[in-house]
Amino acid sequence: MNRSIVLVISLITVSGTFLNGCNLGNSGTSANSEQISASTKSAEYFYRKGNEFYESGDFINAIAEYTLALRKQPDYARAYLSRGLAKRKLDDYQGAIADYTSAIDNQPDYAQAYFNRGMAHRKLGHFSKAIADYSTAIKYAPDLAQAYYNRGLARRKVGDFSGAIADYNAAIEYEPDYTTAYYHRALAKRKIGDFSGAIADYTLVLQYEPKHKEAIYNRAIARNKIGDAEGALHDYTKALQLDPNYSDAYYNRAIARLNLQDIPGAISDLRTASQIYERKGSREQSQKARELLQQIQFGN
Repeated sequence: MNRSIVLVISLITVSGTFLNGCNLGNSGTSANSEQISASTKSAEYFYRKGNEFYESGDFINAIAEYTLALRKQPDYARAYLSRGLAKRKLDDYQGAIADYTSAIDNQPDYAQAYFNRGMAHRKLGHFSKAIADYSTAIKYAPDLAQAYYNRGLARRKVGDFSGAIADYNAAIEYEPDYTTAYYHRALAKRKIGDFSGAIADYTLVLQYEPKHKEAIYNRAIARNKIGDAEGALHDYTKALQLDPNYSDAYYNRAIARLNLQDIPGAISDLRTASQIYERKGSREQSQKARELLQQIQFGN
């Protein structure tokens, strides 16, 4: 089961009804009635309204309602969290971080607030801060598999591949079908030269998602690294069946074919790779393919 990185939001169900206005008889204007009505509504009411707007994708009005909830109840940690999530949807990561921090100030053990602040920091490239927040989230919610996974992503960004692998291991321990954790663990293993381990993880990904193009392609690269040119050729071909315009797969399949002494096949793949690179505007890669093609033809 593939998981993308997701935002965590707790929606609150409140029983009972809320008045839309107050019956004041014939005295006062309707505007005054609305003001009095608004003053009688609870923070929970505005929070629920904010959730309704959030779920409908209206993040601006969601923020407005969460703000009204916070005016009613300034220590409402969930409202800060939810407003932060809405701000993040609008790419206001700094504003989101401020709200997550307010949520933490009011509820210091709020794992979701640490987790989401970590996500915002990672989005801004603050990887050390993200790692610290994910670590605190794990402290308060030790079974939060996605926190381990996200911390692994951040650790990989700072070059801590062993730490990333340990985090992916933990995520998989809590969720054995965590496909993206297997995939990223494979990428980290490849970075430290554990190509056999990477191949095993890519294979696990493909058990869950047989058409995972990138897992097939990257397994081919790892197979080529351990000298399995036949296996690499098979995987590159499979990736190309899924995506006939996969220029990198054509280029690397040409390398595998060269290792198998299939010169005509390598020439054909390099020509195709160069053409697709050119169409995509990747002129440097296109030139690289043409140069290798000329070397092969000159050598022959």
